[in-house]
Amino acid sequence: MKIKYVPLVLIIICIFGTFNLHNTLLFFPSPPVESAPVNQWFAEDANVVVSLTFDAEGDEIQLNRLISFLDSENINATFMLKGETCEKYPALVKRIAHKFDLGSHTYTHPLLTEISKEAQLDEIQRSKDIIYRTTGKYPSSFRAPYCDGHKSYNKYTFENLLLSEIYIDSSIGTVTTAPISPPKDLKQFFPEYPYPYVIQMDGRMIIEIPWIYPSDSIAYDNSNTLDQILYIWKLAFEYCYEQKGVYVLLLHPGRTGKYIERITLLKTLIEFMRQYDGVYFSSISTIASRFSDWKNINKE
Repeated sequence: MKIKYVPLVLIIICIFGTFNLHNTLLFFPSPPVESAPVNQWFAEDANVVVSLTFDAEGDEIQLNRLISFLDSENINATFMLKGETCEKYPALVKRIAHKFDLGSHTYTHPLLTEISKEAQLDEIQRSKDIIYRTTGKYPSSFRAPYCDGHKSYNKYTFENLLLSEIYIDSSIGTVTTAPISPPKDLKQFFPEYPYPYVIQMDGRMIIEIPWIYPSDSIAYDNSNTLDQILYIWKLAFEYCYEQKGVYVLLLHPGRTGKYIERITLLKTLIEFMRQYDGVYFSSISTIASRFSDWKNINKE
């Protein structure tokens, strides 16, 4: 049965101005006013595009558990890999690369706003390099560490992505239907914008694909039961479906892959979503590619 959409419990007021990216580190690029329904650029019959993303910080058991599950569901998820994960589990990372989309999650997982521009660049480039050396593939996207609990990026982060030739980001969240209130650092989240958009810097572009609040870490850390978490994620999916948006679910092997019961919950959520018409499951890079083609980005 379709869940009736429940409006935001928390009303978030965002004041967006014109940002000079070279004069402020308080970088918070606002999305465009207009929406970008997925039936206009992903597929004509699309009502929602779902993207499962995993910030790969877990151990070998948790990662293998998730890989086996995703294989059984025939879903091409995106793994945001740490450089340290490549160091520790090279064979497992190769297995991930063979089956799934790859992104960078830095090398050592620092809070980027607490390190210098140069240190940020080193984290991104070292991660990109070891992912390539381990898998033969460069990461196509990026996600900042701790972005589900902090505003964990600044203008240097996006400048460094361009310097590293990474043109897709999924660090910025949006709040849709969330009975869980965001922490203070995240009250600047965009209210209700479940669509990709373009961040422009010095004539160059990064495609931002917002993830949908809450992540598994936030959900589990708020002492919710499994049924409550499932309900929250169903509400978020319903909102994205009604808006013909993109539902990017931010997950962690160390959270979702920790217990079989949590894998079962994710399976139940996927089964629920598959009951709806026009539901596509896709990777971050495929979403960005189709959106880029639609916007005619980097085309002559």
